[in-house]
Amino acid sequence: MTAAEILLGDVIKQIGDLRGSSQFEFGQRADDVIGSAIKVMGPGAFLEILPLNLLPSDLATSADQRGRAYLLPLLIEHITNTSLQHFIDYFVPLSESLFELRTHAENAGKMVEVKIWEACIEQVWSCLKGYCEACVDVPTAFTPTFAQLLTNVLYNQTSLRPQVFAALRTLVQTTKALGTASTPAEQMESTFGISPAHAIESLGVLKRMAGDMLSVLFNVYSDVPVDKRDVIGEVIFLWLSIASSEEILTTYGKVAALLRETLSVSPPNPTALSSCHTMLDLLNIIVPLLQPSTVEELFAYVLDAETPLLENPDTTTQKKSYRILSNLISSAQVLKRAGPDEFNRVLERLESAGQRSLSGAKHDRLRFLKEVTGMMPQTSVYHIPLVLPEVVLATKEFNEKARSEAYDCLVSMGEKIKAGGTLKPPGDSETMDEDGTADRANIETYIKLAASGMAGKSPHMISAAVTAISRILFEFKDSVSPAMQSDITSTVLVFMASTNREIVKSALGYFKVAVSSLPLSAVVPHLGKLVPALLAWTHDKKNPFKTTVLRVFSQMIKRYGFDPVWEAGSGDENAAVLTYVRKRSERARKKRLAKANEKGDGAESDEPQPRVSTGNAFEDVLYGSDSDTSDNETEAEQRRKAKIAVSTAAKAKQREPRLRMDDDVPLDLIHGTAAHISTATGVKRRKPGQDAARFKADGETGKMVIEDEDSQIHAAEEDEEDVGDDVAGAAYMDQMVSVDGFTRTPTGAVKFHKNTKKRRAMENDDGDDEVADAGAKDKKSRKTRVIKLGREFKAKKAGGDVKKPGQQDPFAYLSLREMAGKKKGSHVKYSITGRR
Repeated sequence: MTAAEILLGDVIKQIGDLRGSSQFEFGQRADDVIGSAIKVMGPGAFLEILPLNLLPSDLATSADQRGRAYLLPLLIEHITNTSLQHFIDYFVPLSESLFELRTHAENAGKMVEVKIWEACIEQVWSCLKGYCEACVDVPTAFTPTFAQLLTNVLYNQTSLRPQVFAALRTLVQTTKALGTASTPAEQMESTFGISPAHAIESLGVLKRMAGDMLSVLFNVYSDVPVDKRDVIGEVIFLWLSIASSEEILTTYGKVAALLRETLSVSPPNPTALSSCHTMLDLLNIIVPLLQPSTVEELFAYVLDAETPLLENPDTTTQKKSYRILSNLISSAQVLKRAGPDEFNRVLERLESAGQRSLSGAKHDRLRFLKEVTGMMPQTSVYHIPLVLPEVVLATKEFNEKARSEAYDCLVSMGEKIKAGGTLKPPGDSETMDEDGTADRANIETYIKLAASGMAGKSPHMISAAVTAISRILFEFKDSVSPAMQSDITSTVLVFMASTNREIVKSALGYFKVAVSSLPLSAVVPHLGKLVPALLAWTHDKKNPFKTTVLRVFSQMIKRYGFDPVWEAGSGDENAAVLTYVRKRSERARKKRLAKANEKGDGAESDEPQPRVSTGNAFEDVLYGSDSDTSDNETEAEQRRKAKIAVSTAAKAKQREPRLRMDDDVPLDLIHGTAAHISTATGVKRRKPGQDAARFKADGETGKMVIEDEDSQIHAAEEDEEDVGDDVAGAAYMDQMVSVDGFTRTPTGAVKFHKNTKKRRAMENDDGDDEVADAGAKDKKSRKTRVIKLGREFKAKKAGGDVKKPGQQDPFAYLSLREMAGKKKGSHVKYSITGRR
C-alpha cells in the first residue's frame, strides 16, 4: 500500500459518502478531491475504497448499498500512467455484465433501461484510453488474447469503436514517446515508474503485433463511412510508423494489388469504385513511410497513361490520384533528384491528362501542378505557357479551394519565370516576335501570356484573364514597368463599358487592386475616363456593383485626394456620389478622432485602424471592405442597428434573475432565498381577493351581492339604450348591405345593389339569428331555439340554484304542459337547467 492509501483512505471514504448525498452543496469541490485521489492512488486502490456498485448484485452484497455511477466520468478524466491489467480484470467483466443487463432489458421492452446500460457501457470503455496512457505493464497486459478482445469489439460493437480507436492511438503515441526518449533513467522512473529498458521492451511488443492490428484496422477502415475515416486513418498511420520496413512493404503490396484488381473491373460497378477509393486512401496514408524505390514505382504507376487513374471518368478517383501524386512530391520528395527529361515527361503527361480533367478534381490537380512547377529546372519553363490557360480559367472556379490553388499556382509560375529562361520549346525555330524578346522568360512576358485570354470570345474567359492579371500584377508590380502598368489599366478600362456583369465584376476587382497597390502613374492619367465609367454603375440602387464602386471611390479619394477625382467626374450626372463619399470619409475621420479622445490616449492621428487580415493580402484587397465603407454606414442602417441593440438589451434585462416579493409574505433573505428568485419578464401575479372588487357589496352587512343573469341582461340593455348610434358607422353599413346602397367597380363605376329578398331580410333584421336564404329552392328549417327551464334560478358562479326574495323556491315547479312534448312544427325545445 502506498502512503496515500494509508493516510487518506478514510477521508476519501467520507468524501465519497458526502458526494453521494442529494443535499450536499459542494459537489464540484468533492469531484476535484476525488479526481486527485484517482490520479495519485490509481484506479485499483481507489475502487477498493469507493466501489462503483453499478450492478444489482453489487448493491446486494455491498456494505453501504450505494451506487456511484458519478465516478465513471471522473475515472475517464483522471486515469493515467497505471496498469492495463486492472482494466482487463475489473472493467472487462463489468462490461460483460452490463451488456447482459442491457440484453434482458431490451427483451423485456424496457427501452429506458436499455439507454442507461448503453451509457454505462460506453463510459466503461472510455476509461481504456487512460489505462493506455503511459501504460506500465504493456509486455504482460497487451497480450494476443486482449488484442483479440479488442478485435471483436471493433467488429461487433460499432458504438464502441471511437473509444477503442482513441485507446489504441494513445497507446502507440505514449509508448513510442517513452521508448525513443532520451530522458535519464532516474528521471523517467521517478516520473512514470518505467525504466528505459522497460519502455523499449513495451515498444517491441507493439511492433510485433503491428501486422495483425493493421489487418484488423484495414478491414474496419473499409467498413466505416467515408466521412468518419479520419480518426481510423490516424491510428493506421501510427501503427505503420512503428512497424518494420518489411511489414510496411508487405502492406503496400497488398493494397496495390487490390487497387489493380478493382481497376481491372470493366465496366466499373459501385462496389469496385468504393473499393478503389478505399485503396487510394490507404495508399495516401502509407506514402510518407515508403522507401525511395517503392515511391518511384508508385509515382510511375499513378502517372502512367495506361493506368486509368488521372483520366478516370470518376471524379473521386481523379481527385485521390492527384492527391497521392502531390504527397509523393511534398512528403517523399520523389522528383528531388530528377533531371530535366523526367520533368518534361511529367509535364507532358499533365498536359495530356488536362483534356479529361474533371471540375471536382481541379483543386488537387492544381496543387500537384504547383508542386511540380516549384521544383522544375529553368530549362523546362517553356511548359508553363501550355498549362497557363487552365490555371487562368481555374481562377473562376466555384470551389473556393480550387480558386485559392489557382492563385498560388499563378504566383509559383511567376516566380519560376522571373528567375529566367526561355519560353521557346527546344527545336522550335520560330520566334514570338522579330527581336526575340518575347521568347525570354520575364514577368512582362508572363503578363502578356495571361492577357491573351482577354481576346477570347466567351465572357468567362475574358473575366478569368482580367482576374489572373490582377493577381499577377499585385504580386509582381515591382517587376513591371510603369508604361506596361498604364497600358494594362487602359485595356481593362475598356471592359467597364461591357454589358456582361461577369466581365465588369472582374474589371472592378482589378481597379480595387490598382487603386490600392499600383503607383500613381498607373491610374491617375486615366481618371478622366475611369471616374465616369465607375459613376455609370451607381445610378441603380438594385445594382450589386454599387457598393464596390463606392469602395473604389473611397480608396481613390484617400490616396489621390478629392480634387483630382472631382475634376474627372464633376461633369457627370451622378457626380453627387463623389460628394457623398467624401462626406462619409470626413464623418469617419471625426468619429475616429472622437474615439481616440474618449480613450484618453492623446492620439490625434486620423489614420484608420488597420483591418483584420485574412492571411492573404490579395484577397484582403479584392474581397475586403474599405475602412471608410465599413465604418460609415447610412444613418438608416445605424438607426436600425441601434434599435436592435436597445431591444436586445431590454430583453436581456428582462431575463435577468430578480427577487420576487409577495405583499402578504415577509421576504426572508437568510433562508429559502432561492424560492424567491425569478426570471419572469414582469408578468403580474394574481393576488388573493383581487376579484372581489368586481362584485357589489351590501351597505349594511358588507356581504357581496351576486346578481342573477336576468338582472345583468336587463342592466346591459339599459346601457345599450343610453349609448347613441354611431351615425358614420350606420351610414357605411347601410351603403354596403341595404337595397339602396351601392359599390364601386375597379374602374370607378358605380354599381347599385340588387333588390333581393336576402337584402330586404337583412335590412329588416330584428336581431334574430334566423335569416331566410332566398336563393335556395327548398325552404330550410329555422334553427331550433332551446329554452332552458329554471334558468332564472341558476347561480352565476356556483353550480346550484339561488333563492330570490318574492319568488317561488327553485325546486321542481315545472309545468307538465311545457314538458309533455313539443307540438308538430314547433321549433322550440325545452331543457332543464343544470341537468347532466
